[in-house]
Amino acid sequence: MQVLSLTQARRRFRRLMRLLQEGRSFVITRNGNPVCKLEPPEVK
Repeated sequence: MQVLSLTQARRRFRRLMRLLQEGRSFVITRNGNPVCKLEPPEVK
């Protein structure tokens, strides 16, 4: 799982979406504190 700042996530949003589709996960931080976790959906 990769950690990104909110600013990095904003700048790389399209790339993040592509990587999520490949199964990667991310934690987004603001001022060094985790604020959310992005994970690909579970496939049924």
